[in-house]
Parts: sequence; structure tokens; C-alpha cells
Amino acid sequence: MLGGEPIIEAAVEEVSRRMVRDICLKFFVHKQDLAAGKDDIVQFFTVALTHGIPSDTSKIDEAIVDQLQRLFILGLKEHHFDLILGHLVLTLESFGVNRSMVVEVARNIIPLRTAFVNGAKQARSRQAGARFSLTL
Repeated sequence: MLGGEPIIEAAVEEVSRRMVRDICLKFFVHKQDLAAGKDDIVQFFTVALTHGIPSDTSKIDEAIVDQLQRLFILGLKEHHFDLILGHLVLTLESFGVNRSMVVEVARNIIPLRTAFVNGAKQARSRQAGARFSLTL
């Protein structure tokens, strides 16, 4: 779709740099071992952009929530997904990817936003439950 794994690797590198510079995301980037996760991100984007995201994203959502659980507890929310997707779009545009392809990439990835909605919701529920049990 985009020209294979090399452009995806370059895009992941650039998105990572942008996230470190983003005041709303850098806290989470520093709390996550980004270097260790880059291969997973590249592999995920390669599959997502080559084969597309399945219509039932529940298994993928669960994996994302599990992997980022600690960050959801620290406050990672769905608007952070929007910021990351925005960085991906800007990165692809800066690489000269044509607009229709950028829109297609965003359209393929946007269903994963539900993982961030669910992860943030679960973290709030856990925190509320912990506060409730402390008051008993």
C-alpha cells in the first residue's frame, strides 16, 4: 500500500520523533520503552496497511489495552490516539505520500481508536474501584 516495510519503518521513526517533541505525548513516550516497541509497531502497521484492519477489532483492541495498560492508568486517553494519528498523517504527507493514500491509511487505522476509549475507561473503573475499596 505505501511501498513496503522500509517506508513504514521510516514513518514509525519520524512519528516517534514527533511524539517525543509533542508536549501532550512526550510523558507517555518516556514511560514506554519506545525502542523495544518499534519493531512491533512496524510489524503492526505493515499488516494493517497491507491487509487492512478486520471489521471486528476486539482481539486487536484487547492486545493494545493489555500492552498499554500502564499508560492508560497514567492517563493515556482517546485524544492521545488522535494526536498520534495526526503525527502519522503529517509524517506521510512530509514523505510525499499522495493525499488519497494518506486518507486511506487513516481510514484503515481509525477503528483502533476504540482500544484507547476502552483502555481509558477500564483504567478509570479500576481507579474508582481502588478508591472505593480504600474508603471501606
